[in-house]
Amino acid sequence: MMGTEYSSLYIPCILLMVICVIFCAVPQIIHLARRGRATENIIIGRVIIAVTAIIFTVNLCGYDLHPKIKQVVYTVLFFISLLLLLSAIGSKGVAFLLGIVICIMFVLGAFLFDNAVVNREADGKEYVAVYSKWTGIGPTHVYYYERHFSAFSETKAEFVEDYGIVNGSWERIFETEPNSVCRFDGE
Repeated sequence: MMGTEYSSLYIPCILLMVICVIFCAVPQIIHLARRGRATENIIIGRVIIAVTAIIFTVNLCGYDLHPKIKQVVYTVLFFISLLLLLSAIGSKGVAFLLGIVICIMFVLGAFLFDNAVVNREADGKEYVAVYSKWTGIGPTHVYYYERHFSAFSETKAEFVEDYGIVNGSWERIFETEPNSVCRFDGE
């Protein structure tokens, strides 16, 4: 993880939001072309477009969903929007199978290859600590984002702890003391 932001301009997340909106917009366009009545699928598609717009707006205001909550929300939105798109063109069986494959890939990516995310307390505040699971390769930096409520956190890190090269599991990072702490003041 480079820099002090993990989400506000994080290209994969924005790309996933755009894909979800496109997948939901196509059935809306087909519906408008047919001039049919609003079905459950059309209403669900409109809700997904609205939720995606709300998440994007909140993100631009300097807040973001907790990284693990965001992974689950995006996976669910993507799965449902994919089902809506494929069911609009009459391929429900293919939609279900493809949706399952993509969900499994997203979940595996979130828990195996994605950054580690831990809720931690420091200086009397609640933080979301984000760091790479790939220890032993290079210096391990843990970025702390102030947590708001249980689902939201800041998009800019307040400080970073440098643990150096850790020769061990990513789950044992906090058993040692950091080499240094760098605070981001006034950024």
